[in-house]
Order: sequence, then structure tokens, then C-alpha cells
Amino acid sequence: MTHRVLVTGSRIWTDEAVIAAALREHWHDGNALLISGACPRGADAIAERIWRSHGGLVERHPAGWAASPRGAGFARNAAMIALGADVCLAFIRDNSPGASHAAALAERAGIPVTRYRHPPEEVPLVTSPSPSGPPSLPTPPAIAPGLTLGAGAGTPGGSHGRPPTRPVSAGRGHKRPTTSGSLLARPAWW
Repeated sequence: MTHRVLVTGSRIWTDEAVIAAALREHWHDGNALLISGACPRGADAIAERIWRSHGGLVERHPAGWAASPRGAGFARNAAMIALGADVCLAFIRDNSPGASHAAALAERAGIPVTRYRHPPEEVPLVTSPSPSGPPSLPTPPAIAPGLTLGAGAGTPGGSHGRPPTRPVSAGRGHKRPTTSGSLLARPAWW
């Protein structure tokens, strides 16, 4: 069975080394399929280029921005998650709302998610269950005496970085994903 690797990420992500290292862990001797949101720049484009350079297949899910300019990205994320994946790699820079949304949907669907943040943390934060057991989470920072976590926008615990509270569906006009690449030409190394 093909290992399905879903990639979501910020349009302003530029660190190719982090993406290459993450993808290397999920290559599975070429028996893996990269699932991408097909953004022409940032993490999606970098991941697709790296994956294809090794002969990997890519399943692309471009958002229908012309038909639905405000909700196309979220609808595309929901459609990708609904098709399933074995893992989700989220490359999040500046709390990217689209990548954060896709990662949250993947977690709700039971897909293990690894988040890579920019600026980089010492280790990626694994926040969802994996078959090998519960992840070890970093210890949260201490809160100064007298300081509480707020609930308003822009404050810790506020609405920034949180997924929407209403369900997101693929909507009408969702197109089937396309695949490209070839496993015949893949090198045996990364």
C-alpha cells in the first residue's frame, strides 16, 4: 500500500533543508505519494520540487480561487484531508492560517501531524497520536504571576491560529486530484 504524505505550509516558507529532511523520513523507498495544495510558491512548491527530483509522484489539489475567492483554500484543505493520509507535515511560518487550518483538520481526522515552525524550534512539535504511542510534548512556558491567558484576538489563547468553529466541506465544483511524476527514474538516495 502506498504511504500518503500530506504537505501543508505557508506561502512564505523558504527553508528547503527543513522540508527535505522531513520528506526524507517518509520516502518509504519511493512507495509514497506526496499530497499537496499546489500553491505555486512556499512550502507546497518546495516540497513538490524536492519530491519530484527524486522521482516521486505528486497528487495536487489546487484551490478554486476564481469560483470562491474567500473560502477556496479552506475548502481545498478539507477535500485533501477527506481523501486521507498516513501523515501530515505542516510547515508553518508566522502562524499561517491556511497551514494551521489544514493541520487542525488532519488532527481531527486522526492523521498524525508534525508541525515545523519558522523560526525553527529545537524539535518539531508532534501534537497528534501515532501508532507507536502518545507523543512527548514540550513543557509549556511558565506564566508570570498576575498574568492570565486572555481570550481576545491577539492575546495568548485568543482566536489567532485557531481553526474555524464551523465545519468546512469541499463544496461544489471540487475537482479530482491530478498526479504527476515517475517512480521509474527515482534515485536510491536523498
